[in-house]
Amino acid sequence: MPKRISTLKKLAPKAKRFPNSVSWYHAPVRGFIPVAGGVAYSALARRLIRFNPKLIQATFEAFNKLRETESSVANVCGVSLHVLPHAKGGVGNAFYKLKIGKREFFMKVIIMHSTKQQFNAMHDLALDQHHNLIEAKKVILKNSLNKDFDVAEPHYAFVSKHHSFQVTSFHNCESVESILKGADSPVKTALLQKMDIFHKGVATLRKEGFFDLQERNAFFSPETGKFILFDLRRT
Repeated sequence: MPKRISTLKKLAPKAKRFPNSVSWYHAPVRGFIPVAGGVAYSALARRLIRFNPKLIQATFEAFNKLRETESSVANVCGVSLHVLPHAKGGVGNAFYKLKIGKREFFMKVIIMHSTKQQFNAMHDLALDQHHNLIEAKKVILKNSLNKDFDVAEPHYAFVSKHHSFQVTSFHNCESVESILKGADSPVKTALLQKMDIFHKGVATLRKEGFFDLQERNAFFSPETGKFILFDLRRT
């Protein structure tokens, strides 16, 4: 029986994601963090929150601290946030390595007010991305693609007034796009041998309603030979 990768806190339908009422989470330093639609979290994140009840607030505070001080590292209440300057994404996106104890995670932040032309609240919010990764994992298992595909496991996500925060597992590998554009190497050779498998897997996911599946939205792990999907959208 496949391992369940995540538990998603019950969310309202996408069309009702932004009600007039707002849930609030107390932030010990800045007052309050407005969170629209709740917080999604995995079983692991739930355990981490038991040990550190201020985990969500600390993540938010560390992000604000980095932006205010323009430094590369911020430490708040057991959370260590490191800027990933070489990570690439759309305008308005920022990327970080998040450390909680000895565990490492990847955090993507969408700065919504600077992405007016590209941001779509129906697809891009961290809560939807969290849910889409869970659904993609189910599709991968249902279609026996797990030998060659996996997802960046979602751990927690929340949305403030101007930012969308998504925390997933950290993978120390390059995107398919960057490997293909890079110099010849054993990793590139191994990837080229699997590109037919990549395209077939992407076609299967598209039939299940996923879109915007590009070479930039997948890592390739030379250690496992798997494609690791992230930034997934679904109709």
